[in-house]
Amino acid sequence: MAPTLASALTLSTLGHVSKAFLNLACKDVRVQGLEHLFRALEEPDASASADRTREVGKSDARRSSAAKRSRRRGIITICNHTSVVDDPLMWGMMPLSTWFPFATPRYTSRHTRWTLGASDIMFKNPIMSKFFSLGQVIETVRGGGIFQPAIDDAIRKLGEGEWVNIFPEGKVNQPNLHPPGGMRRFKWGVSRMIMDAEEMPEVIPIWISGFDDVMPDTRKYLRFLPRPGKSVSITVGSPITSKILPLVEEWRRIAQTRGSPGVGGKWSASARRNSFDEDENALTTIRDAQTRVQVASRNPERQARALGLEGEERVRIEICDLLYKELQGMGIEVEKAEGKDKRPWRTAVSIDGKVHT
Repeated sequence: MAPTLASALTLSTLGHVSKAFLNLACKDVRVQGLEHLFRALEEPDASASADRTREVGKSDARRSSAAKRSRRRGIITICNHTSVVDDPLMWGMMPLSTWFPFATPRYTSRHTRWTLGASDIMFKNPIMSKFFSLGQVIETVRGGGIFQPAIDDAIRKLGEGEWVNIFPEGKVNQPNLHPPGGMRRFKWGVSRMIMDAEEMPEVIPIWISGFDDVMPDTRKYLRFLPRPGKSVSITVGSPITSKILPLVEEWRRIAQTRGSPGVGGKWSASARRNSFDEDENALTTIRDAQTRVQVASRNPERQARALGLEGEERVRIEICDLLYKELQGMGIEVEKAEGKDKRPWRTAVSIDGKVHT
């Protein structure tokens, strides 16, 4: 979908409001490592890193053709989730040149994340649905599984060189919401996005701190308003793509022997047209997210992937574990530097169902 002025205005309004809150309402704002994200956002295909040429299952001719395209490689950022205002407030770290009237609609769209949003929270009525759709949020059905159309949409965005931000914990994480402490177990959807992207995306961790003070779940009055006067930090880490690439290559070797259903967010039940092919084609015209999930679930390829191809679940879990460890390690370093590591809940780590501090 081509960027529209309406979408650019929505994204820019949110961007300006978020930047104003960080600059005017927060006691202290620290942003580190933003250059890592901008390097990925500004990287054209011709100057992509060597990781990109190591894609499994593509001929030299196809890799050469890919290198000549004008689009960049897809980007996935993973971030801890501490409050209901993490997104969009954290994107106030982006420069003013990201948004209208200082940028074109295309530039604004390409330099703003896509993300997943729960159908039962963000898309409850037509007005909310329109607003969040213009804000580059993909409607996702809770409990719909990792092979639902929303994940396919995110994978296709990566294939178009877009930026997708994921909160892999899936829920806001604060002491009263998650008493065991530490990060929640990551959802498998982020693994599938990385595994099934046609080209290995750039994977960048982000750690945010202090947003739970801006919007604590225990707030009693005016719950819809963020609290001013707080200190927040946003730390963008170095890409961890090369650490994940070997696992993705292993998955590609497994998938090649089975025709790679779902890779690139694409499905077809067989080589000849049948009712399942028609169902897949109809998904683009179905607006109701629950109906899309129901129709998609009838596809035998999706059913087979949901049951788990041999070796797939192991790779999926290993990718999630690696993402978890990388983001957790980054968070421990950040919060130690900020003096927040003295709070037991923040440093608690869940391992095999036990809590360690």
